Amino acid sequence: MTLKQRVFLFFVPKLVWLIIWFLYLSNKKEYYVKDEEFLRKNQLIAAFWHRDPLFWGIFYKKYKKKGETVTIQSRHFDGRVVGEVMRLFGLGRIYGSSSKGGVSVLKESLRVLEEGKSIAITPDGPRGPIYSIASGAITMSQKSGVPIILFSTYPSKYWELKSWDRFVIPKPFGTIKFYVSEPIFVDMLSLAEAKELIRERLLSNAW
Repeated sequence: MTLKQRVFLFFVPKLVWLIIWFLYLSNKKEYYVKDEEFLRKNQLIAAFWHRDPLFWGIFYKKYKKKGETVTIQSRHFDGRVVGEVMRLFGLGRIYGSSSKGGVSVLKESLRVLEEGKSIAITPDGPRGPIYSIASGAITMSQKSGVPIILFSTYPSKYWELKSWDRFVIPKPFGTIKFYVSEPIFVDMLSLAEAKELIRERLLSNAW
């Protein structure tokens, strides 16, 4: 890592953390959680689109203690930046992806699940295509028995970036709706069936 990258990594995540808090606090919030008791008391594999992760670090603070949830980030430098932002929200990090470090990150994720912690993952990340479902979250769930819970955010006002994932940044002074599904168990499904189920359920909550 270059000196420029080290300086960037030290300052920028803190600035992003402050901006996220400002956007969160400046909006009204509405929460629609199917099984709040399960969310509080049980481990889970949290899945949400790559365009939609901005406030989940704050959301988790409502339901999970510090260190109870680990996020999966890309090994690229931008993944390191996002991982540092997640650290500031009290979330752990695993670095890897389906394209690089896929086997090792799966093993590490299963170890984390065996410890009783939860995993947060974007099934269409880190490179897409948008609204695709990789096998990672499903394989973790099938091997561990930990259910998948789907998360979606609906801001009433937002900017949409021209990136592959059409990343969404909510504007201040609107309303943000948080939707959380019931636990979804995929251990009795084939990989293809589980992918289609997760994709359909997440798309039903897409903009």
